[in-house]
Amino acid sequence: PEIVTPTPIEVPPPIEPLDPIEVYFICHSHTDAGWNQNYDSYYYQVIGIFKSIFDTLEVNPDFKFNWSDTNFFARWWRDQTEETKIKVWKFVENGQFSFMGSTWVMNDESLPEYWNMFLQMETGLKFINETFGVHPWVAWHIDPFGASAVTPAIYS
Repeated sequence: PEIVTPTPIEVPPPIEPLDPIEVYFICHSHTDAGWNQNYDSYYYQVIGIFKSIFDTLEVNPDFKFNWSDTNFFARWWRDQTEETKIKVWKFVENGQFSFMGSTWVMNDESLPEYWNMFLQMETGLKFINETFGVHPWVAWHIDPFGASAVTPAIYS
């Protein structure tokens, strides 16, 4: 048998260090209104999320948090004292707590017709606008279970 001499491997030059980059973490929550548990089971978990968020915002004015699904927030909001509502209002006003997307629930894109998507968006946005006088400026849809050509058109 013939002995084959391996071809030498050309080693690339060392990589120059890159300039430092800035990394941003977007603190947010997506809460399903129903999936593996019933609505109330999820809601009682969400109560803990809100407590944690608002306790953190209160002691750390540089911290920001984004909320997307409106239905749990609306239910939680109705149960709050005026004192808590005033605190949350201040977090919204100073930009520590903001709403993204703000559909009533995040719809499954592989099933609904476009009018269902409009209804989810209209219901959530109406609550946010009537409650806080704000309109979310970020479209947020991170749990779509499919892709619909309608969503980009609606969000635009």
